[in-house]
Amino acid sequence: MFELYHHPFSPASRTIRLATAEREEEIHLREADLRDVFASPITQTAVSNMVPSLHNDDGTLASGLWGITEYLNDLGHLGDLMGNDLVSKCEIRRLIHCFSSDFYHHVLTPLLVERSLGRLLGRGAPDSRLIRKSFTHLTNYLHALGHLLGQRRYLAGDSFSMADIAASSYLSVIDYFGDVPWEKSQDARDWYARIKSRPTFRPLLQDRVEKLPCVPHYPDLEF
Repeated sequence: MFELYHHPFSPASRTIRLATAEREEEIHLREADLRDVFASPITQTAVSNMVPSLHNDDGTLASGLWGITEYLNDLGHLGDLMGNDLVSKCEIRRLIHCFSSDFYHHVLTPLLVERSLGRLLGRGAPDSRLIRKSFTHLTNYLHALGHLLGQRRYLAGDSFSMADIAASSYLSVIDYFGDVPWEKSQDARDWYARIKSRPTFRPLLQDRVEKLPCVPHYPDLEF
């Protein structure tokens, strides 16, 4: 039995939740404080306080998106979600890195902290310049996804993979507040509709955070 220390607004947590659900892994969820989601890992008082952190009954602790992903992969729990050949394995990891690093820092964190979570996190007034810049990055990502999906059924190729899981997880957090301009790419929108229609995605669509309601279309499969 695994226990995942997570938060609904942590895209890395969502990635692990989706991956383990796809593989039908039994997992217990323990919710973290919102402040832990955006805390710097280097300032954490203990590795177990990182969001996400995965605890195994055998005492093993894996933290962070890459640490947990590679741990589960080494255990053989992710199977073909991480690719079946060298080319797909490299492409899946490239796309996961794009969302867990560049997208997280230049799109998701500024939009969430500046637009939606600043008051709850005790931050100052929103930085409108940073918000505009983040929306530009987000639009560029949607165009890039549309380009990939014009050549492939899924982001990393013809098969559903961890790349789709990670990308949809990161986008879903922003979509909770209705900030994804899906009209910028019909291919990206159609892909996201297919991903959110998967049974494993339904628990994410039911996530709610007190005092922060989602937009009406968030749980709608026909958004």
